[in-house]
Amino acid sequence: MINNLLNLIITIGLVSSCATYSVVTTNPIEETMILIQGNYDELVDSRIDAGKYSINIVTNDNLYKEKQQTSNQLNENWRRMRMIKLPVEAGTIRLKIYSKNGTLVFDKDVYVGKGQVRKIQL
Repeated sequence: MINNLLNLIITIGLVSSCATYSVVTTNPIEETMILIQGNYDELVDSRIDAGKYSINIVTNDNLYKEKQQTSNQLNENWRRMRMIKLPVEAGTIRLKIYSKNGTLVFDKDVYVGKGQVRKIQL
């Protein structure tokens, strides 16, 4: 009797630990976006092209201060770190970032799935 109970508990534990799970979202709005993070001085007056969405001149109105910082982002300039939120469509997007003087700083194809947020750190 005890052996049967022990085998049943082990079997249930083994089956439940190997079970897969799925993530279900209850948010009706799934934002698809690219977040560009960098130093305030690097981002202001720069230019960004991301598919159909572009910013000709980044101003203070385009910048957001990140409310939480991870440990690898805590450096001597963490107080000056800012973010730009780029709403994009799902798919592969050619992201180009130009500095204040027009130099190409970042040029890559970035894949963003529906409802996904990609973070690019400069």
